[in-house]
Amino acid sequence: MKGRCVKCKVWKQAADGLFCGNYCWQRGPVAPCQGVWCPKCFRNEGIVDWFVRKEVNEDGNALVTKDGDLRYLVARKGDHLITPFQCPLCHFRNIQARDPVSFIAADEEALDFIIRAVLDSFWSRESSTVESNLRAAVRGERAMDRFSFPSLTPAMGPFPLRD
Repeated sequence: MKGRCVKCKVWKQAADGLFCGNYCWQRGPVAPCQGVWCPKCFRNEGIVDWFVRKEVNEDGNALVTKDGDLRYLVARKGDHLITPFQCPLCHFRNIQARDPVSFIAADEEALDFIIRAVLDSFWSRESSTVESNLRAAVRGERAMDRFSFPSLTPAMGPFPLRD
């Protein structure tokens, strides 16, 4: 699977990008989803000022983590393989039964809330778990390709067009 990041337009492969479970699927009367992101491009747009608590030790000093200042703020490679993922546009379509309108502030704010909810679901797993799962999936898919066996990875979608 291959697609262009909706933010920076860089081409991404399945293991490197974040692919919506509805990617390239026609769901109802709307255009097929083209939701692909570089993990670092999947972030809130700053419409809502989200508070993100920093992790601290018992002395109250901020902990330095491998994820640094991006912890909870961006997606990671492999997040979409553990957490069922629909992009913000697909979630919006499910809830509102229409596409968002760019000049309607409530639509833009709703998309920001959806991104925050998706990031929260992604970050319910530690980075080491996500990385380990991604490595195992890549290793398994390479073995299956080597022997021309069907993919080990179950279909990630499409999801129904409803809330």
